Amino acid sequence: MGYIALFVCLATKAVHIEAVEDLTTDSFIAAFRRFSARRGAPRHIYSDNGTNFIGARRKLEDIRKLRLSLPTNESISYYLSKSSLY
Repeated sequence: MGYIALFVCLATKAVHIEAVEDLTTDSFIAAFRRFSARRGAPRHIYSDNGTNFIGARRKLEDIRKLRLSLPTNESISYYLSKSSLY
């Protein structure tokens, strides 16, 4: 059994479909990373607040806090700024 993650641009109504194997946070983050790699990181994200989205939000917030707590290291800062997680 499989699922799809559906990403819709609210400005242009463009649709992007990603296949996911289950409804876990990790599957959603993987789908979101593939989406961001292909289409670029979105400025705003709206969701139905499913548990996998809430879990993904928590993980991404933890990564953001870690990034902000790191000392200024150019190579780490460069990698994280180019990452599709933000």
